[in-house]
This record gives sequence, structure tokens and C-alpha cells, in this order.
Amino acid sequence: MLRSGAYLVALLCALWPLASQAAKHVTPCGNTHIKRCQIKSHHVSVSTMYYQNASRVGGTALAGYPELQARYGLSPTLQTFYDAPTELAISAHGGRYVMAHSGMGIEDEIAQDGAVSFTLSAQSHPQLSPLANLYVIPLADVHLAATWANASETNFAAEVGTLNYIASNRARRRSSMFDAFSATKTIAPRTWVTGELGLQSNATYGSAGETRAIASIDRALGANALFNVDLGTTFNAVGDSKPHYLGAGFTFLH
Repeated sequence: MLRSGAYLVALLCALWPLASQAAKHVTPCGNTHIKRCQIKSHHVSVSTMYYQNASRVGGTALAGYPELQARYGLSPTLQTFYDAPTELAISAHGGRYVMAHSGMGIEDEIAQDGAVSFTLSAQSHPQLSPLANLYVIPLADVHLAATWANASETNFAAEVGTLNYIASNRARRRSSMFDAFSATKTIAPRTWVTGELGLQSNATYGSAGETRAIASIDRALGANALFNVDLGTTFNAVGDSKPHYLGAGFTFLH
């Protein structure tokens, strides 16, 4: 995983000289892991999502709602965001309901050159990923993302970061690295499709890395609203779990 992370850092650096004078395409505020939600200064976006996940290994299943995140533009490049508490319905081990912690974070566009932008994000208590192992309790994450928009209405993004979490089955703090690459393509007026491939090391205590894929379709419902549908899966079993999920949500801009 360290080698993979090093490769992605090199990719982030390599994207810099690829910048051109192409018009910048605004990426919709979707719910895929790589988020490049552009908000004007002193404006707000609110995203919410419901997902249902299941695992082919271990017989676990999970539902999460409302997965609500509110973002506020402090400046043209700086945003702060808040994740509201989310209720998780877990069917494993007899079934139970858990209320996940609320979280806060900040994201800053630290550099831009033509069509390439670099953003740095830090957050406490990030939302549990629909593809995460149920033994993971997220504490904090920090990640660097590079987004490249070109004139063909296709965006590319690469991301590398670290997640700090508690492994609830061992009551220990752990850290893992993650990286991801995504492409967003305009397929019709006001409609985008995004594909993402990612890898996370130490997906739970003592486990190997987890590889995953997410496909998302975003549809603008007007000037200030967006609807999205996500489908995600993991390619390997980690910690007695190999989840896939289906989710849908809305984003509202003000």
C-alpha cells in the first residue's frame, strides 16, 4: 500500500504540468469518495443520501441515513463542512441501531494552474463508508486530491490520504492509507457519470488491503438541485466482509 500511495503522490505531481487553458467544468456535488464540490463564497450546499449495503461474506448488511453533509463557502477556495449524525441499521449479530457521531472538516484549494486544482481536506469523525468494514469507527482523515478538467467535458481526479480509526473488535486505534482515481464524463445535458477505483490498506485490524469500485450518475434538477445514484462494490473479502451497496441522494445549493 505504501508503494501504491507513492505512485499516486507521483501522479498528483505529474498532473500539474498537464494544465491547459481549457474552460473549467464544474464537478457536481456527488457522494463518491472523491468530492470536488465547488461552492461560491458565502453560499451553502446540503447533501443527503440513503444507502443499503450487503456482504457476500459473513452475512452482514447495513443501511445508513440521512448521510447529511452541509458545506459553507468561507471564500472562493476555502470551505468548511459538517456531517450530521447518521443512523446505521446493522443486521449482523441479531440486528441493532447505531447513531454515528457528527463530524466537522475543512477543505482548501491550495493550488491551481489552468485546469488542474489541488485541494487539501481534513476532517474529524468522517462518515462511515458504505464499503467499510463494520468494525471500523472513523476518527479522522486527511487527504490530498488533484482534479483535472479539460475541454472534452471529462474530469479526472486522483486522491491519496490517511484514515485514523478505532478497530472496535480489538479496541485499538489504527491508521490506514487510501488512494483512488476517478473520471467524470458528461453523457447528456445536465447529466454526469463517474467511475472510481480505490484501495485502502489495513481496512480493519490485522487485515489486508481492500480494493473497491464505485459508479455514480448525477442529474441536475435545475440550477440549484442535483440527484445522484451510486453503486459500489469491493473486489476482495476483508475481515469477514465483502460488501456492495446501492445508494441515492440529493444535493441542494443555496
